[in-house]
Amino acid sequence: MGLALLLPNKGSCPDMIRGNGFLLEPGDLDGYTTRLESLLRDKKSLAECKSNSRRLSADFDIAKIINAYEQLFQDVLRQKVS
Repeated sequence: MGLALLLPNKGSCPDMIRGNGFLLEPGDLDGYTTRLESLLRDKKSLAECKSNSRRLSADFDIAKIINAYEQLFQDVLRQKVS
């Protein structure tokens, strides 16, 4: 299940938007309301955001993350031994 994201343009939130939602100014309730209404009316745009979220979620698969950490630790150990 993918979700369309509406996130504040602050902190690490901009890093999470990659064709799967929209950034809005913190506290901009009118902006959030307008964007949400737009997504609910535009089923194609909503479906694209949801599909992109599903695709991007594969980057956060637990097995993939564990492998990345193991590789990082091995690289660090190799550098210390050298």
